[in-house]
Amino acid sequence: KINVLENLVEIEYDQETKILAIARILAISLKTSNGDAEEYINGSVLKDIGTFYKNNLLQVIKAGPVMLLCKVQPEIIHATNNPHPMLDVGKKDDEIVLKKIYVILKGQDFATTATGKAKFRDEMIALFGAEVEPLLKKLNLKKEQDLVALVTELNKRHSN
Repeated sequence: KINVLENLVEIEYDQETKILAIARILAISLKTSNGDAEEYINGSVLKDIGTFYKNNLLQVIKAGPVMLLCKVQPEIIHATNNPHPMLDVGKKDDEIVLKKIYVILKGQDFATTATGKAKFRDEMIALFGAEVEPLLKKLNLKKEQDLVALVTELNKRHSN
C-alpha cells in the first residue's frame, strides 16, 4: 500500500512488510482487493512537471497520447484552539483529509486542477488550442468521471 503521509510504499512479502521510499521507484503496479491493477508513475520521470510532483506517485487514471494522472495530497485540518463541548462547536481533534489533484499530460506539457478552474482552462487552451474550450464549459474539476470523459475525447482527437 502507499503511505502518502511519509511518501513510502509498504509491500507485504513473505509474511513481512518491506518499506520502499518512493524516490527509488519509477513506476509501480498494485492490485486492488477486487483484483484490478492500479498503475502509478513517479513524478520525477516527467521532466518539466515541476517540483510539486517530484518523488511523488501519480496514479495513471487514463493512459494514451493525453494522460490523466492523479496525485493524492494529504492535508491536515487543525483542531480549533478552544473547542466548546457544551455548545458542540469547534473541533477538538486534528483531521487528515486526502485531497486529489489531477494532472492532464500531453507529451511533457501539462495542466493541473490544483491551480483552480480559470487557470486550468487557460493551461488547457495553451495545450490544445481553442478546440478544447467547448469541452471545458460543463466540466467539474472535482468529478473524476468528467475529467476521464475529457481526456477520452482529447485522445480520440489527437490519435489521428
